[in-house]
Amino acid sequence: MEWLIANGIPEAQTYAAQLDHLRVVGRCGCGCPTVDLAFGDSQHNTTGPSHILADCVGVTPEGIEVGIMLHAREDKISELEIYSLAGCEHPFGLPRIETLKQF
Repeated sequence: MEWLIANGIPEAQTYAAQLDHLRVVGRCGCGCPTVDLAFGDSQHNTTGPSHILADCVGVTPEGIEVGIMLHAREDKISELEIYSLAGCEHPFGLPRIETLKQF
């Protein structure tokens, strides 16, 4: 997420201080590594319209090309979305950081 903040929209850098205070509170059920995030002591992720902080592509260790989006809602980082660009239907891991590039 540090790379996404550093390489996302200019406004994304204002969210950097939140990174140490995020927790995973939900996961996608399809096998992708997408996670819902909550800030601080909150037990639930934020809701409402999404503001995309970063949108990039990368390649997983399994060789799957993926899209990666970092979402914010209610001024809090709320979701790290990772999806197969080819529609892969089996579980896959996070992209390797050295493969990330802006979309």
